[in-house]
Amino acid sequence: MPDPLTAGLVLWPPAAVAQSMPVAAAMTDPAGKAAEQTWELPRPGTNWVGDPVYTAADGRPLWRLTWLDRGRFANRVERDAQPLERAWEGNAMSWLEEARNFQGPSGVQLFGASGFGAGRREIGVIVFSAPSKGRYRIDSATTGIDIYRNEDKRMSLALIRFGWKGSTGSLLAHAMAAQRDGHGVHIAAETDMIPGEELVLLPNFEGPGYVTPQWRGLTVRIGCFAP
Repeated sequence: MPDPLTAGLVLWPPAAVAQSMPVAAAMTDPAGKAAEQTWELPRPGTNWVGDPVYTAADGRPLWRLTWLDRGRFANRVERDAQPLERAWEGNAMSWLEEARNFQGPSGVQLFGASGFGAGRREIGVIVFSAPSKGRYRIDSATTGIDIYRNEDKRMSLALIRFGWKGSTGSLLAHAMAAQRDGHGVHIAAETDMIPGEELVLLPNFEGPGYVTPQWRGLTVRIGCFAP
């Protein structure tokens, strides 16, 4: 019998292996007081691989990736039009090993090394679950927008808080920019939370559905201070 044709087959690139997150520098409040705990958004493809749920060292879910039906909220980037209900529950993103990013049903990146944004039929959603009681300070920024044409169309980034009671969230912060502006956005907020309550980052875009814009250089820092 001849040797198998795939005897020398080697998987390349090799499967991604998540690297441990470095210890985050403590966030401070305006008075200079340091947070009891500080978290930073894991980098997809480096610190966050495979599972759309990122767990803390104690095994509790800390971050998770899901998506929202883009058609339902298309072109609604104004502050008073942001969707504030949990319309994304049960829509976990999927990991694509070849591209080393997280995607939605349309097969377009929603969260990866190059950006966070929208696919043809869905909008990416990042959820943070509070692990302890305290006063939370949130700071998030982007460096710009990656988009094909449509340079004048605005893209938004909203921060929404969900408590234990009810399915409706409250908008904590919101910012918008267009690619032609040549810059990203910055949002910050502060709120009291108890374990299990959630913070949600939600992008949106006012352009046509075939355009798949991405916020570039997304960073998120969250600090928990004594209540």
